[in-house]
Amino acid sequence: NAVAMLAVIMFVSTRQAGRASGLVMLGFLGGLAVSGPIAGYVVDETDSYRLVWLGAAAVSAIAALVMVATPARPGSSSTHSHSPTVSPERADGTSASDS
Repeated sequence: NAVAMLAVIMFVSTRQAGRASGLVMLGFLGGLAVSGPIAGYVVDETDSYRLVWLGAAAVSAIAALVMVATPARPGSSSTHSHSPTVSPERADGTSASDS
């Protein structure tokens, strides 16, 4: 959750941050709401956790593929380096690197 919210802060404009963080929370909380009952049903029907763990691994693999396949934003590096260089602004609007 913290990593996803950090991504919202880093990669979404201030104007769209509310909507983006709402979608992130919808995804997390929606997944929490449905995954437990679904996993319980699968375990009850199969008498095993095997399919639940395979499903979790598949969802993780799909998420990794989506992350790798997502193109970098224009002006950013092409290697999913999520460590932007930020220059803090002074009260007069100049950055510390302007000195």
